[in-house]
Amino acid sequence: MAETKKLSEIENLTQDQALGVLIQGVRIAQAKGAFTLEDAEIVARAVKVFVPAPAPTESKDEVQSEAEVSK
Repeated sequence: MAETKKLSEIENLTQDQALGVLIQGVRIAQAKGAFTLEDAEIVARAVKVFVPAPAPTESKDEVQSEAEVSK
């Protein structure tokens, strides 16, 4: 089992880890109402640059349709 450390225990962050910490900090600040509506929009767009949108999931009907086409 891999050992899990608190972020405060990590001495050197990778760029990915640092970016993740910043994004999480922004999300926490937004949840606490730290941004105006306009600022929240800009911050959300900036976060989306680094956090890709989740891939759309295929519904059961779509999978069946694709299977029928390939027959």
